[in-house]
Amino acid sequence: LYEAMACGVPVIASDLPELGDTVRRHDCGVTFLPGDHVALARAVARLSGDPDEAHAMGARGHAAAQQLYSWDARAAQTQDVLLEVARRRSARRPLGPTTG
Repeated sequence: LYEAMACGVPVIASDLPELGDTVRRHDCGVTFLPGDHVALARAVARLSGDPDEAHAMGARGHAAAQQLYSWDARAAQTQDVLLEVARRRSARRPLGPTTG
């Protein structure tokens, strides 16, 4: 999924959890019910019959891949989580030496 999005091509994906959600969230392709070969054929026909729509979907997918799912984006997201954990941990520590 993410490789196709990064390549800027419209996605045709089974409507499975996360796959279908991602495609719909970014309007970057067409989904079909798993095992529905007629719906798959319709999806291919739809995109091949409307190159402008296919191009627009591919562009939206590419933008989302770069902004949210690229290695750089994932590294930044991980860094944000780690910094937040460190900030919270630091906030819980006592300010001075403790006596016990």
